[in-house]
Amino acid sequence: MGSAAMMRALNAYLDSVRDRPFAWGDHDCLTFTNTCFHKLHGEGWADDWLGAYMKDGNTLSWCCGKKVRGVCLLGLFACLLENIQGIYPGR
Repeated sequence: MGSAAMMRALNAYLDSVRDRPFAWGDHDCLTFTNTCFHKLHGEGWADDWLGAYMKDGNTLSWCCGKKVRGVCLLGLFACLLENIQGIYPGR
């Protein structure tokens, strides 16, 4: 976890986007989590991908052939996130 200053920066960011609507390529899942990570660690977890999944204002397919770091977007998630085998809990 980051220092107290980094936690304050994260909290300030969260406060600043609290009411901001979802918008692909501007304020979406990738940009939001990348910015949060950046506030805590000084660099984003997916800086290379910002904007790489958009073309002419539209999202590209998950595995459209566009690659960054040698992998498509679906491959990026597969590389960075732990795959947990099991049954999802009920809601």
